[in-house]
Amino acid sequence: FFSALCAVHTRTMSIDRMEKARGALQSIEKDFMDLIQNIPAMQYLPVWMRSDKAQRNVNVWEVLEKYAKRGDNKTKETSLPKVDVKHTDTSKGLAIMKERFANITPSLPYFEMLKELRADKRSEGILKLLDHLQCVATNHKDEVDGEHDVTEYTIKRLIRLCTTNDEGSRLGGSMALSLLLKQCPNIDPLCVISYGKRILANNQAVDEKQAAWSKAFELAALVISGRVREKECIEKVVASLLDLRKSSMVRQFVTQTLALIIERCNIATVLSVVWTRLRAVLKDPEQYTPELLYLAV
Repeated sequence: FFSALCAVHTRTMSIDRMEKARGALQSIEKDFMDLIQNIPAMQYLPVWMRSDKAQRNVNVWEVLEKYAKRGDNKTKETSLPKVDVKHTDTSKGLAIMKERFANITPSLPYFEMLKELRADKRSEGILKLLDHLQCVATNHKDEVDGEHDVTEYTIKRLIRLCTTNDEGSRLGGSMALSLLLKQCPNIDPLCVISYGKRILANNQAVDEKQAAWSKAFELAALVISGRVREKECIEKVVASLLDLRKSSMVRQFVTQTLALIIERCNIATVLSVVWTRLRAVLKDPEQYTPELLYLAV
């Protein structure tokens, strides 16, 4: 009877937790959609992903034509050099690898759901991914051989989704990243910036445009999560956004993300961190833009 009671209590807590996460996700989705829709002629997402149903319906045939043309591009076969593999895995190492993959494998289908164009499917994938991570952490299975494998793998994979140009991937990855940071206070928000830099540095296939939008969405995920509170974190995020605004293609998106920081931080932080940096940039005629004046006002 006691075991059954505990099981019911655990299930009730899990349902309550997921309902709270669902409410938080709806708020995050609204913030991202506000960022997207206030910017005309966005190039990082197709028109049919916006909330205007008429626009989505008009562009359905464009989507079908686009996917039909993809089959014409054949990839060239490349010969890879032979590499001598040294089998040095011990029995302990194999056991660790088996446990690590056992914890990661159940979450793999959820990453595919993040690429969905449909908002309900995308949201379902995000919530299932969060639930899996929380279950792993509750059962103390996240830490394998002294490393937080599952959480670190998830964060890095979500950042990689932000670097792709696939329809829905960037939005789904950044929304999931934002919810993960919001619901898991033990994750250091600054690790997103450091992981993002490393992933972009190691990925030579990412062009300048992809890199700019990837950074913009990662920083937006940080701001929307509500975890940008500490002075050090705010300074790094603001500095990264001001540096990123030099790229004209993401300038308006970045400006609105900075505006979110100004709106949601306390006045003392805004004056000591944001305003100090804005004032320094405004003094330089070569750096001046109307967007900076808007932020200053």
